[in-house]
Amino acid sequence: MKRIEQALSTFRQPPYMYNCAQTVCAAFGREDLLEEMKVCGGGRAPEGTCGALYGAMQVAPDKAEEMKAAFCAATGATQ
Repeated sequence: MKRIEQALSTFRQPPYMYNCAQTVCAAFGREDLLEEMKVCGGGRAPEGTCGALYGAMQVAPDKAEEMKAAFCAATGATQ
């Protein structure tokens, strides 16, 4: 639950105002990815991928395909 609370406290909340991709990266302590993820909000991640999913895939690249498949199974799409 800590990561969820941490993410919600930064998602479009001052002073952070992070997009979905940045929010996921920040919740996992990957501040090094925040600038790169800045352009991945609002459906602008590569291939139109959901920003939250894309951020998660950047945080754990070794599990990216597994996450993508699970996300698609749960939501019906990755965009």
